[in-house]
Amino acid sequence: MKVAPIICLLLLTCNLWVFSQEEDSNTYKDYKNFLETFHSELDEYSEPMAETDSPYMVTNPEPLPDFFSSIPNSGSSIIYAVGISDPFMAREEGRKLALLRAKSMLAIQKASVVKHMSDYFINERINNQAEDISGKYIDFYMITSALTYDSVDIEILADTVNRYGETMMLVKYTPEPNHATDTLISIGECLSSEIRDNSRYEVNHRIELSSENKSGLKKGTDNFNFISLRVQKAYEVNSSFKGKKIAPPSYTLRYKSTVEEEPGNSHVSYLSDGLWNAYVEAFFKHLFIQAKMYATKVKTTGDYHSSTTKNLNREITRSQQYFRLDKVSILENRMYVNVNFLNE
Repeated sequence: MKVAPIICLLLLTCNLWVFSQEEDSNTYKDYKNFLETFHSELDEYSEPMAETDSPYMVTNPEPLPDFFSSIPNSGSSIIYAVGISDPFMAREEGRKLALLRAKSMLAIQKASVVKHMSDYFINERINNQAEDISGKYIDFYMITSALTYDSVDIEILADTVNRYGETMMLVKYTPEPNHATDTLISIGECLSSEIRDNSRYEVNHRIELSSENKSGLKKGTDNFNFISLRVQKAYEVNSSFKGKKIAPPSYTLRYKSTVEEEPGNSHVSYLSDGLWNAYVEAFFKHLFIQAKMYATKVKTTGDYHSSTTKNLNREITRSQQYFRLDKVSILENRMYVNVNFLNE
């Protein structure tokens, strides 16, 4: 979707670089404010190359397991998904987190409700025959999904760990009726923005993914929460597993290329903070772009003066998405993710 010479997004200000104090940051305040507006607008649609600074640099790129580029085709009855732990985790904890994240992706791929609200604001001023244009394009997405299953429905096909301590897992889900014992709920949110003001251009986002798994066979729940904050190409990652915070990597992580050119119909993300961070960003981009195709409501307001034009367009969408993971590729320390939508 092309929007004039301005393609812009965010609620992040350009002086926002201290991510660690998220609750005090402009990003977090803007996120909370925009979330309130998002809920108020969508309640009626509800049903019951600078890289991240680092004191270290890893010089030998890490290879990606072969299964990422040859994931079997999923269908309506069988779904394949990938789960990845955070870097530098202990092996057993990494396996548990990778499996839970794989289940979370199964739930999202099986069927997801995607709600989306976008605001596009343009301000044009003419002073002494010179035109001054500024614009902001803000998107907020919410993705909800649920999966009821039995542990025997999920088969681990591949389970490996690299020297960064990242556990990478490929799972196969074959549901059997009438014997589910577990329920998994996944919720994803993304606040994304582009801002352009003459020569200044910024791309920013805040992605959050959380999952909780309740088992009928044991007490307690398993859960994870993952937040990725991005300003331009710099990231800060906040991750926790079963309530325990996971320290982010101290290294700028590097991975070997698996392709020689950019794959078609894919979306790209940067790998400096690990495989999972890049995977979540690139994967969700597919959902976001697809959601924009289902605009159900558009509001427009304007304010016009002799030397100033202000415009605000708001789009609201709600759709149900069915899609499957195709493959994951790496080129020059960037990840490319391909998915296939089944409801096109």
